[in-house]
Amino acid sequence: MNESINLYINDVENCVRNATVKLFADDTNLFVQGKSLSEAFDKANDAVNLLQDWFVVNKLSLNVEKSCYTVFRCDDSVTSTCVIKLGNTNLTPVNCTKYLGIVIDSDLSWKNHIDYLYKKTT
Repeated sequence: MNESINLYINDVENCVRNATVKLFADDTNLFVQGKSLSEAFDKANDAVNLLQDWFVVNKLSLNVEKSCYTVFRCDDSVTSTCVIKLGNTNLTPVNCTKYLGIVIDSDLSWKNHIDYLYKKTT
């Protein structure tokens, strides 16, 4: 890989405040935390929009339809009032997602991952 291109891709984490950016192949993941749910959502909205700006500047695109988020260890009734927006589009909240081959759910249990592995073997 051309080293100058590699430097541009690696600078993505520098464009986002208050979040950790993890890249793997063509996947980009943001990890945000806060002392309160509203603080976490504020940070997430800020980070998503900063990331979108970085994508535009670097002539890359972010697939909004494939973009989603999970809130870990929180009451569903509370999270239903909060949204993360990319531009004018609300991102989809999900209870379960796959990250580096591991199925992670909002309760941080292994049930969904075990079910996923079981279905693959039967």
